[in-house]
Amino acid sequence: MAVVTLAVVQRGHAVANRVPLAAANRVGTERAGDVAVRFYGSSFICDHRGRVLAELGREEEGVAVAALDLEAARRDRDDWGFFRDRRPDLYGPLLSLDGGGAG
Repeated sequence: MAVVTLAVVQRGHAVANRVPLAAANRVGTERAGDVAVRFYGSSFICDHRGRVLAELGREEEGVAVAALDLEAARRDRDDWGFFRDRRPDLYGPLLSLDGGGAG
């Protein structure tokens, strides 16, 4: 279940920002003493609309390759206006330590 949720969230980021996304993850289990960490694999590439173009399985090692239409992504960004209405000139307070625009 967690794998599906993470993939959906990552695809949502691709859609929200209208950019293709490649998500890579290791597979298998690694041990350090008594601790074991299992990696869930499921690497994938999706387009700017969140459509999965290539993917690997939970246990599959390999390389995912996909053709991306960057011009279509650019057109969609322009048409949807996600970035048109943003005001980066007002981001200063978000980037400061005190919220007031000072370093």
